[in-house]
Amino acid sequence: MAQARFVETEMTTEHGEVVKILEGEVLTRRDKLMVKMSPVVDEGACINAKEFTHQVTVRGTHGLDVDSGVAWTKRNADGTLYYSISMNDPQLTISLWPHDDEKGVWIARANSIRSAA
Repeated sequence: MAQARFVETEMTTEHGEVVKILEGEVLTRRDKLMVKMSPVVDEGACINAKEFTHQVTVRGTHGLDVDSGVAWTKRNADGTLYYSISMNDPQLTISLWPHDDEKGVWIARANSIRSAA
């Protein structure tokens, strides 16, 4: 069974802007992926839109970040903010939800991770 846990951190861009990114691990049956989500639009923009809001990269064994997919900022019917992530390789789809007990921590529920066989 796959698991995912992400933590919000701040990063300064090359233009001097401070942006929130999500960094974490996705554990699958075969791999442990070090994943980073970096915003490509202003925070709070494009919620529930078709355009993606984050670029997803995976840190390879050589230490470089490789473009691996995109993420969308969403709200469910109750108004809870979450992220929908689609990764290219491996074919992996994850929904990240705020952790009830820890502010700034996002987790994927077991039924929120789907991988192509």
